[in-house]
Amino acid sequence: MKNFFEKVKQSIWDNNFYAVMDSRTMKETFKYFFSLLLLTVFLSTVVITIFVVPAGLSFLRKSADLVATRYPAELQIVLGGGLATTTPAGVFSFSFPKELIGSEGQAVLSKQGLDHFLVVDTRGNLTDLKQFESARTMTLLTRNSFVVKKQNGGFEVHTIPTDMKLAVNKVSIGMWMQKAISLVKFILPILIIIGFIVLFIGSVVKYFIFAIIAGAVLWLIALLAKRRGKYKQFLKTALYAITLPIIFDFLMILITGYGRGLPLFFAIAIAVVVWALNVRIWEKASLPSTDVNEPPEKI
Repeated sequence: MKNFFEKVKQSIWDNNFYAVMDSRTMKETFKYFFSLLLLTVFLSTVVITIFVVPAGLSFLRKSADLVATRYPAELQIVLGGGLATTTPAGVFSFSFPKELIGSEGQAVLSKQGLDHFLVVDTRGNLTDLKQFESARTMTLLTRNSFVVKKQNGGFEVHTIPTDMKLAVNKVSIGMWMQKAISLVKFILPILIIIGFIVLFIGSVVKYFIFAIIAGAVLWLIALLAKRRGKYKQFLKTALYAITLPIIFDFLMILITGYGRGLPLFFAIAIAVVVWALNVRIWEKASLPSTDVNEPPEKI
């Protein structure tokens, strides 16, 4: 492990390290590249988990508590035979909870014509768009349909299946919420592991593409500077020089809890600068050691 961190340091700044790059094998280079990504992705997953998981569970618990406390004790919604009925009869509106979205969130939604996330009006069927718009809701349950607002405007109408039999009341809502929380807690470790695997594979693909492009840029600069070296040599160099962009991306996740990563141009630019400073591109040198006039070879 000590040797690994020493190599990380050398990949960022060590003239002697880059001076003997041609003596390193592709196997050794890829081993370092994968090890660096494995470590940073693992630590990133831990950081994201620390930020996201508690916040997500807290939001879920708060939502469950709000639903349990604000759902009318006397209200029961029954779906059966393709129709919806309520006891007692009437119109019931469920507003966006201020505790979850804040006053600003409510104001933004209100400007968009939304004051409720659900309105239940089973006194009749849906007649036209004005009926839905006047409800100022994301979803509307009528006697024979469930209406959902579309993001690009308008709405979608879903008829209630004739074979559906469901009774919704305060007790059943509370039970469903508790089951949802238990289910989330159960699958959370699985989701974290899957997230780690996906993030690792995505990072390997992303930074290897960056290194391929960076290697081509290094090869071109070396050609202009009349230095010697094959493309394979510069690809190995790029796989080490990309260390600093990888660390930058990790630090952004560490600081903010999330990170989009450096854009392609900046990541490659940093890798090129790292290489140029370490090999002192402005000075004459014999590294890399083969003829730069040869075209990039296939890996």
